[in-house]
Amino acid sequence: MSIYLTNVNVVACAAKGSELPDLIEDATVEIDDAKIVSVSTTPPPENVHVHDLAGRYLMPGLWDAHVHLGSRVPPYESLLEREEAAEQMARCITKAQDNLRHGVTSIRSLGEPHDMDLKLRDLIRKGMVWGPNLYGVGNVKWSQKAAGVDEFRRHVRTTALKDADEIKLLITGGIPYNGPIDALTSRRPEVRAAIEEAHMWGRSVAVHAMGNEPTKMAIEEGADVIEHGFGCTPEIAELFLRKGLVFSPQLTVTDRWTRAYAEAEGLPQWFADNAEASREGHHELFAKVVELGGTVVAGVDNLPRRGVDDIGIEWADDVPGLVREIELMVQLGLDVAEGLRAATRNVAAVLGMDEQTGSIEEGKAADMIILQRNPLDDIRALADVDAVWLAGRCVHRTTAPKTDKIHISAG
Repeated sequence: MSIYLTNVNVVACAAKGSELPDLIEDATVEIDDAKIVSVSTTPPPENVHVHDLAGRYLMPGLWDAHVHLGSRVPPYESLLEREEAAEQMARCITKAQDNLRHGVTSIRSLGEPHDMDLKLRDLIRKGMVWGPNLYGVGNVKWSQKAAGVDEFRRHVRTTALKDADEIKLLITGGIPYNGPIDALTSRRPEVRAAIEEAHMWGRSVAVHAMGNEPTKMAIEEGADVIEHGFGCTPEIAELFLRKGLVFSPQLTVTDRWTRAYAEAEGLPQWFADNAEASREGHHELFAKVVELGGTVVAGVDNLPRRGVDDIGIEWADDVPGLVREIELMVQLGLDVAEGLRAATRNVAAVLGMDEQTGSIEEGKAADMIILQRNPLDDIRALADVDAVWLAGRCVHRTTAPKTDKIHISAG
């Protein structure tokens, strides 16, 4: 039976150039069988199930394009070595569910020990665990240790046979690795072979790359998504215009992991040096990519934690990390509507799912959030999620205002 959401302002997040405007005021959205049937400004018919949303704002559920569900960050990362698999899974579940409560209906997980993300994804799809839509890559540490073209191809095949949604390669160091962030851990023929193999198996490839030369190599060899691009400079921005390429920058990481923070927390000098090196040119590169018209997605990664028991959604001071990520994107020149697409439709497109989900359009999945304020006016409206809908059902509410009515309309 159809449900009609009325008296609602729709932020559609449809593809740029779509016939749908960015904002459809005083709209009616019909939902049936977990899908959006129609979006219009026509009142619902008589004798139907109606939710009066009292002028609130409805948009697609958010997507976080870069999540590690079970990670520990400095100074707590050593705890991972002593954790049993059950404890890691519990932390993965906690973070996934906390994201859903904050409006993140879909998560792109980019690496978990023991393939925890793939296992949790399957549990959620079977209905055994409550959680968001989850897409994963499994354990990615192999790409730091594999040696030789054949071994890279073999690992890609093994990962594809585990039904991973994408393939991820780690080709450089990073902030938490003792050594230069742009130190290559894979050779060009290995990267080329892995990407060719992944594409043969129908998988897109996300490449963790830092520094100009490694990032340039990943793009030249056919990477579908560049993760991070830390320590890169605006001079390579034009490379990001390659057809089909997506930039997933994690701006909040280089906003939060600073030399000052590392030194205040007593982290090693090399960590502080890496944090500083990562920041150099990173936001300027993003701004240039946006100016040139490149495609971007919003993902958070791991941010500093407030204690050993802080295991839910990532926070940047008083807002969820994803909200801060979109806010930074807009501050660096991205149009607000494009910022919202970067955390909805664009991420769905990375997974080849933009025809099924990621926007409020006819035939798309009814994964939605309801907000009190217009996110096109203020990105921080995303931090105040009133309700979360997943597959056509309201799965979480933060408030139950008297103005929200559910009734059977009659003529």
